[in-house]
Amino acid sequence: MPMAVGLLVVGLLPAICEEGVYRGIFYHEYRKVSIRKAIVVSGLLFGVLHMNINQFAYAVLLGMVFALVVEVTGSIISSVICHFIINATSVVASYHITQEVASKQVNKAELISMLPAYVLPALIGIAISIVLIRLMAMSEGRTEQLEEILNKTERTEKEKQKIITIPLALTILFCIILMIQAELM
Repeated sequence: MPMAVGLLVVGLLPAICEEGVYRGIFYHEYRKVSIRKAIVVSGLLFGVLHMNINQFAYAVLLGMVFALVVEVTGSIISSVICHFIINATSVVASYHITQEVASKQVNKAELISMLPAYVLPALIGIAISIVLIRLMAMSEGRTEQLEEILNKTERTEKEKQKIITIPLALTILFCIILMIQAELM
């Protein structure tokens, strides 16, 4: 598949569709009860509905970051752009990885020994993300909203409402069972 097609099919279309569902529908509706709960639940759903244990942890975290980006910018387009950049990076990287490297089996010891090499870039990425989110909030005049989300300790009556319903909990459980089953096969 040509890279341009990969960028469209793997990069752009999933970014538009997934952000439309997770931030446009789920987050938008859940935020009526609680912004913080909405950020967490939309991230959890984003992770669970990827239906892949390998992607679950970072998808939950990215889903929460994307919801925060929507909140501080007031626009879903910002999360679509962030999502596209991440997807596009994977597409471009896959085009540059040789077949020899892609087919190489990595054992557990090699994987563990490589882990420290990823810690510093991850910490730098987190620091840059925090700065960028603060800059977005400042440029949109929404620093108050960001501070309220990060520092709020007082719970309103609305925030005491349960956001996870029995059908939602059962759906999440079902997806987790399917992920585990797929991993074991």
